[in-house]
Amino acid sequence: MNGKKIIVTHHPNIVDALARCYDIVIYGHTHKVDMRDKMINPGECGGWLTEKKTVAILLLEEMRAEIVELR
Repeated sequence: MNGKKIIVTHHPNIVDALARCYDIVIYGHTHKVDMRDKMINPGECGGWLTEKKTVAILLLEEMRAEIVELR
């Protein structure tokens, strides 16, 4: 992945610790969009709890992510 270390977890309580060891941490569980430094929570693609259907697109070459709201 372009030489980047990426990890995915469902445990939001460990993302800060993981961010010390990885370039990108993708996590879930909270159903809330969160875009901080190296941490990405895309929210929820189904929209069951928040009524917002969102996904994240990670642009590795630019080291940034975009949230896209689905219809």
